[in-house]
Amino acid sequence: MRKRDSHKYLECFIALLLILVTQSPAFAQNTAHSGEKSFLWSAKSDSNTVYILGSLHLLNQDSYPLGEAYEEAFKDSEVVVFEVDPGELDRPETIKMVLAKAALEKGKTLQDTVSPETYQLAKNELKELGVDIKMFSVTKPWFLAVTVTILKLAKMGFNPEYGVDQYFYNKAKESSKEVRGLETAEFQIDLIASLGEEHQDEVLLHTLKDLDVIELELSSLIDSWRRGDEEEFQELILRSYGEYPQVYDKLIVNRNKNWLKEIQSYLRGDKNYLVVVGAGHLVGQEGLIKLLSKKGYSVEQM
Repeated sequence: MRKRDSHKYLECFIALLLILVTQSPAFAQNTAHSGEKSFLWSAKSDSNTVYILGSLHLLNQDSYPLGEAYEEAFKDSEVVVFEVDPGELDRPETIKMVLAKAALEKGKTLQDTVSPETYQLAKNELKELGVDIKMFSVTKPWFLAVTVTILKLAKMGFNPEYGVDQYFYNKAKESSKEVRGLETAEFQIDLIASLGEEHQDEVLLHTLKDLDVIELELSSLIDSWRRGDEEEFQELILRSYGEYPQVYDKLIVNRNKNWLKEIQSYLRGDKNYLVVVGAGHLVGQEGLIKLLSKKGYSVEQM
């Protein structure tokens, strides 16, 4: 497994580590541009509408306001659904669970677990980020790979405080709207850990070596997302998974199939829903939009 694997499973894990990321200055450009589509679709049944929003988990203050379509979908919805209920992430027991799963077996250390090259690279990178590697002396390499990436993003200006998920969760709380989660935090942690532990040294090593290209990659993704350019976003995402179909199936396809069942149950109800999930789950032949269309629902990009 190369570093590409670890980068693309960050999409579903990153929300779980928001509590570990420091605050940082603005970076991205404003996302509201007239005449452009949104990364938002509406699926209609005879009884209601389910809005499906492709989220980016880290943005910044300059990314707001969002386009009018996003705000109207929120206003028209009585229930807001996330991959994981963001309220679950704030609980002390969730933090405790994450740290427990990230801990090495008793008697083992990070330095013993990875190669000398990997350990030295990690030490150097963390030093540049103002963090002592001793903080991770008894944590598993996959956890360090994710954390160092998020810290790097924070330094570049990508702040989870301004992620789309957090934005609509805050609005839902202020409006006293019902909030639900499609998965639990523990499910997502176990999913990421299962991938990261297969090739621990490789995941961490390639993550560290590729940190310098993160800004370029994410800038392209954010730009296509901002313009609602489904085709370009799909190309960027699917190209990343090209060599790793098993990873794609585990992180995207299988979860989309599970979520599809839930969304179909929403479409049989009488309330309108706003479903907020990672944007990568919406594109491609196995994306939620195509899956809903194949089921006969009228799905339209807004």
